[in-house]
Amino acid sequence: MPGQADSELPFSHLNLRYNPFGEPEAEERVELAVIDGLELVTGEVLQIIGDSGRGKTTHLLALSSKHPDASYVRIEPGGRPRGMKGLRWVSRFVRQQSSASPLLVDEAQFLRLSALHHLCRCFGTLVLGTHYDLSDRCPRVTRTLLLGRLDAGKLSRIIEKRLAWARRAPGPVPSVPEATTRELIGRYGNDIRAIEDHLYEIFQRLEEPTSVQM
Repeated sequence: MPGQADSELPFSHLNLRYNPFGEPEAEERVELAVIDGLELVTGEVLQIIGDSGRGKTTHLLALSSKHPDASYVRIEPGGRPRGMKGLRWVSRFVRQQSSASPLLVDEAQFLRLSALHHLCRCFGTLVLGTHYDLSDRCPRVTRTLLLGRLDAGKLSRIIEKRLAWARRAPGPVPSVPEATTRELIGRYGNDIRAIEDHLYEIFQRLEEPTSVQM
């Protein structure tokens, strides 16, 4: 509200504009992404494999930001893109896109075999975000990026970006020491979403900028 004292604003007591571990918009997720060495080769099929919460969508959105001509589509459990109806969605979708541009498919494990084959034939550069290996179903040679182990250094970089994103003004904000990041990894493994959910609950209860403990 205009004119409201800073001390009355949510999270102002932490020198933050909001909880840094809430859900950012898609454009902000790209800016917050910590992606190491992810490059797309023109003409390839790349599959990014990982369970829920491991960063598949973040990787796809990061690639989309690097390739402004790319198209992004998310597949629903019924096997069709979100918001699209009918059994012939693949042909309609292909006609609407440029086959010369990369196509990024999120939740590709839900694609029917015929749909996957059609996309592989129609798009020169294709990226599949999937929960499991689709290389034996894809008619083209497929490169694989497996989202695996999360180390304390990478988690610290993710947390630091979140804190910088939410910072209100110069001055102290809560910190997450390396000991805490190691404890988080020990509890949740490489499930980044579960780690962020845990930190979200902690930050909801913090009363002052302090070092966060488990």
